[in-house]
Amino acid sequence: EKAVPVFVDCDAETLCMDPADARRKVTSRTKAMIPVHFGGHAAPIKELRQLCDDKKIVMIEDCAHSAGGFYEGKPLGSFGEMSCFSFHAVKNLPTADGGMVLTSNPAHDKKLRSLRWLGIDKDTWARNGGKYSWRYAIAELGYKYHMNDVTAVIGLAQLETLDDDNAKRAALAHRYADAFKGNVFLTTPIEKPYTKSAWHNYVVRLAKDGVRDDLHAALAAKGISTGVHYEPIHFQPVFNGRSRAENLPVTEGVWKKLLTLPLYPALTFDEQDLVIREVKQFLSA
Repeated sequence: EKAVPVFVDCDAETLCMDPADARRKVTSRTKAMIPVHFGGHAAPIKELRQLCDDKKIVMIEDCAHSAGGFYEGKPLGSFGEMSCFSFHAVKNLPTADGGMVLTSNPAHDKKLRSLRWLGIDKDTWARNGGKYSWRYAIAELGYKYHMNDVTAVIGLAQLETLDDDNAKRAALAHRYADAFKGNVFLTTPIEKPYTKSAWHNYVVRLAKDGVRDDLHAALAAKGISTGVHYEPIHFQPVFNGRSRAENLPVTEGVWKKLLTLPLYPALTFDEQDLVIREVKQFLSA
């Protein structure tokens, strides 16, 4: 409750955390860093990991977009002291809702297991031990965040298709890139050599301010759903007076030009061609 979020600017190409700006904003009071693998593209882990090690800062990877993604051949989620995944219905590995926290730190593991179930020190499975025992202790206040068996089974089934689904996302992303190549009114997302993107979102950048919302409306009129990912989080009222968000020129400049096009494994080439055709028609006008 007493922590003060300090927002870091994004890299202009990848829209992930800018390590140079992160280094400028780290102080002796900095306790943790939360890099986001935006859209499924890996954040610059090597630079950020080095900064965290130098300053003894805990890294918490935000992997909500990046299930199945990689950085230099290693899975995203394997670089932080903790890593957080989302299983929301629109994510690459959906279970309808919920998420997962990974850690290799025994102390973090014990704390997280307590917090996820009302502060109880032993779940029902741990109390069983071959013979059911009703005894447990409530050591602290916690939350009802433990996964149930139904969503777990869905997750295991989705895990089996994750690589295939991400390959379909990548194929669709490459088709978009080929279709819009050379278009002066629109820039497609980049994939740096160090990453294998999970391609959770396909976020294009319009060349001029004021065009994004008109394109969004024009595509909606044709039955094509697009979105904006995201309005800068430091604009949200929850952070008023509770954060430091100075000097974010890239974020505040670029977000007005971003539009997320449809991208999901079941999207057909014919449906994608319709999106491409309507985008081109709008931009040509």
